[in-house]
Amino acid sequence: MKVIYIIFFAILNLFIFSHLTKKIIFSSKVKGLFAVCLILFIISHFINLLDSSISNEVFCILILFSMFFFVFHYGRNIAIWFTTKINNNTRDELLFKWYNFWVNYVIYVLIFIFQIATLIDN
Repeated sequence: MKVIYIIFFAILNLFIFSHLTKKIIFSSKVKGLFAVCLILFIISHFINLLDSSISNEVFCILILFSMFFFVFHYGRNIAIWFTTKINNNTRDELLFKWYNFWVNYVIYVLIFIFQIATLIDN
């Protein structure tokens, strides 16, 4: 059962990654299929069709961690804007590439590892 939850969070994180970074482009049919599958899975978890192995509280916390991708994405944009304003509108491209690398890749991997570890532990 935990494998299904890991697959769910992998799809959810990939869906959010493709939406925010535009590094992976899915067709509208695939996006619609992802959205329907995710919504059906969430509904089936809460009405306990899956005989879930994790509590609703843990599930909501893990969903919340996936939503933090939006916070990191827009927070990066604010940090870049703020850095540019402090430096008299000069852009440090190396610093901005570093921001992008951390927010676009490292944060996704770290949160997904946390989600997997939490699912395995429960």
